[in-house]
Amino acid sequence: MKKKGSIISIAVVLILGLSLILGCGPKEAVPEEEKYIAYLSLSDYTGPAASMNLAGEMGTTDYFKYFNDEGGVNGVKVKFIGVDTRYEVARAISAYHMYRREPNLMVVFIPNTGAAKALSPLLEEDKRLALSPGASDFQLHPGRVFGLGPLYQDGFGAVVDFVLQDWQNQGKTGRPKLGYIHWDNSPGRESLLGGREYAELRGVELLTPQFFPMGTLKRDIYLDKVGEADYIFLGPSEPESALFIKDAHQKGLTDKTRFIAGYFGLDEAIGMKEFPGVSERVWRVTIGALGDEARSNPLISEIWNRYRDEPITEMPALYALAMTYAMSVDAALRVALEEVSYEELDGDDMYAAYQKLTGTDAFHSVMGTCAYSPTSRRGSEYVKFYKVENNTYVVISDWWKIPLNPSVLDLHDWD
Repeated sequence: MKKKGSIISIAVVLILGLSLILGCGPKEAVPEEEKYIAYLSLSDYTGPAASMNLAGEMGTTDYFKYFNDEGGVNGVKVKFIGVDTRYEVARAISAYHMYRREPNLMVVFIPNTGAAKALSPLLEEDKRLALSPGASDFQLHPGRVFGLGPLYQDGFGAVVDFVLQDWQNQGKTGRPKLGYIHWDNSPGRESLLGGREYAELRGVELLTPQFFPMGTLKRDIYLDKVGEADYIFLGPSEPESALFIKDAHQKGLTDKTRFIAGYFGLDEAIGMKEFPGVSERVWRVTIGALGDEARSNPLISEIWNRYRDEPITEMPALYALAMTYAMSVDAALRVALEEVSYEELDGDDMYAAYQKLTGTDAFHSVMGTCAYSPTSRRGSEYVKFYKVENNTYVVISDWWKIPLNPSVLDLHDWD
């Protein structure tokens, strides 16, 4: 029998693994006397989103190790600073203030959307940029916060179209019913700001959305309320995405209903490994490569094999995706140092450099081509769909171009 705390045990293993990277506290990636810029991660090493962010942080730190070991850019390296914020806005704000005056701090990673919104005025005042998941505010009012990929609305709109395409390919008529389960917070509701209108426009019946508090133990309540759905969009990250799928499987829902995990959902090395077999047939919409497609990427494979002892089959899905956060720093630093010297380099130079990455392969094919520009804060304009087969992800679509037509973002009344 599986222990109730088994998912937690995975998070503990990840925490122990990351402690080897970070030490007992924030770790400097380069000696003080070397040339460097600083990257501050306000991530979650404990708390409800820890298993996801720990896996991602391993990818980010491994890429910076690789970058530094290869000499950086003209000798300029990256100093990584990691702080556990437990997915709490107040802790993220406090941690930022703690490191606000850190020399050469130019990029801040903020996985909590609410914290990114709260810190935006300070980022502007301090003339530095941040990377954060794709909330609409950052695209509607382009500023110092750059999305990690397409917006949440973009992905949900693509899900609506993919559902409709599958429904029609099966020869079914009428309107497919789409359920929606997500956290009761800002990122949980974000997809529906335009996504609700897009579903209606495209002829997909969106059932009453179900929002739950992070860490809930009452998952069956929310599953029962969308039990009539033909498809269910499941937005939360690990471990809750896997726990919902496990409970849905026990109720027999996964046999008759197609579940669709969101950008940061089911992970092969976390929930799918802990509960083998229950995720078969689940789709996942993603902003980056998954499964064998990610593991076969030459750069991902090289970095994993250089810094990890485990076989690459143990690689978490977010490991490769989170490398793209570091890849963007690498690409922007190269652009900036073509414009100014290291001695002149400041946050404004990096901010300008990010906006010049448009159309480049800054993400080394882990994601689509970069879409950052003076008017866009989308990391890319592509999503892709995968399906779980034999407990691994198999690609089932080409890159799906975003924004859709009409743009999901444009359908919402923002007044």
